[in-house]
Amino acid sequence: MKLFKFKKVDAKTGISVDIEKPREGPTNPTLPGLREIFEFNYFTYAEVDDSAEANPENYIFEITQEELDADVEAKTNQYLEMYKNHVYKEEVDLRKQVFNKYHDTATSSGIYKYEEAKKFLADGTPSSVITAEATVRGIAETEIAQKIVTNHEAFRTKEAQIAGLRGKILDRLDAYVFDATDALGSWSELMERIEVIGQREPFFPEEENLDVEVRYHSPSLNIRWKYLNQ
Repeated sequence: MKLFKFKKVDAKTGISVDIEKPREGPTNPTLPGLREIFEFNYFTYAEVDDSAEANPENYIFEITQEELDADVEAKTNQYLEMYKNHVYKEEVDLRKQVFNKYHDTATSSGIYKYEEAKKFLADGTPSSVITAEATVRGIAETEIAQKIVTNHEAFRTKEAQIAGLRGKILDRLDAYVFDATDALGSWSELMERIEVIGQREPFFPEEENLDVEVRYHSPSLNIRWKYLNQ
């Protein structure tokens, strides 16, 4: 067995698509025993029979195991960095989605209103803010204080859960270790490990497997949030 990496070739001429525009579409070169195992930087990596011959002029190269492992590690590191960047972006997007009904002033005023509402409910400590809001709204001070406490604590819980989701994924990515003795296995661990995060409603009554699955190391914060409190 040999290890090759190659660019796609034209299905009719066999000439690399990087050399000549394909006439009948790109395909793998004809190599005995070809079995694809990896892709990176527009190259396909494959195991081939010992009788296969390289053709560097046509972008068909024989490589060593060390060269394959190095390229697998390079792509793995690329995806680790991408995932870490995405998790922060997805967190920002999720916060916008969850908290879009709140104006910036609601978060700043909510802190002191929450503290005053707690004191009012606990021992009747007077609060001009609560009195003013209750008067204008036309409801009892106790009722408005309870609403303030309930809404603010719900807000804080959601904020903490989103931060927890982001932190959980970053912890996983930081804990991931590439095993140089099993490069392809390490790549599979990063890209193919699956976890079940919830159960969906069936599309058809006879459906049995209703598991909602995501990749273990992928941010996927939006769908994780959807099934967080199931």
